[in-house]
Amino acid sequence: MNYSYILPRRRWYTQQRTIRRAAAALIAGAVLLGGALWPRAEAADSEPEQVGFLLIAGQVPQTEEPRHPVLTFRGVDPALCAGIEAPEIEPEPEPQEAAPWWTEEELELLACTIYCEAGSDSISDETRLMVGQVVLNRVNSPDYPDTIHDVLTQRGQYGRFHWTGVVWPSRAGRSVEAHAVERAYDCAERVLGGEWLLPEDVIYQAGFVQGREIVAQAPGFYFCR
Repeated sequence: MNYSYILPRRRWYTQQRTIRRAAAALIAGAVLLGGALWPRAEAADSEPEQVGFLLIAGQVPQTEEPRHPVLTFRGVDPALCAGIEAPEIEPEPEPQEAAPWWTEEELELLACTIYCEAGSDSISDETRLMVGQVVLNRVNSPDYPDTIHDVLTQRGQYGRFHWTGVVWPSRAGRSVEAHAVERAYDCAERVLGGEWLLPEDVIYQAGFVQGREIVAQAPGFYFCR
């Protein structure tokens, strides 16, 4: 019997079987390798964040250089704050107005002088302020006494104040003069508070010219240095 046609076919089947076995082995190896790596990947993806009582270490993708975990604020356990009181914040003290440097007596002396010298309602407040400032300019001048009372009661100055003292005239008590008296007090306080309209060397005020120079003039008044 001639077997010459059988040998090539058998050799081909043998080669095919070897190839199939090798392919199966390769597939089995790939499956085994994938099965070994897959749980690790799942474990890495599903690994829970490490939570502390105050902070969480967030997941940071690994790069070539290792990085520190990013810390994010989660919140504070109320139990940890038990017995801890917030510090008391003292309110800032409200600014207090500085006390006036003048006395009530000096305010009345100056108001009375302004009323006697320029008490008519037709006279402007600016003129009243300048009348009061002349008194203070004299207090600050070395040529005059250094108090309001002594300046006003100096002989030959400010009407009859030298003999009577600084007193309100009887007409100031009338109801029709109440507004003029109120204006006199208001202007006196403004002058004492620093509202000055004249230079400090203006020490003359009268219905006529005195001194060497007229600095300001109002109806019936000359203010000179």
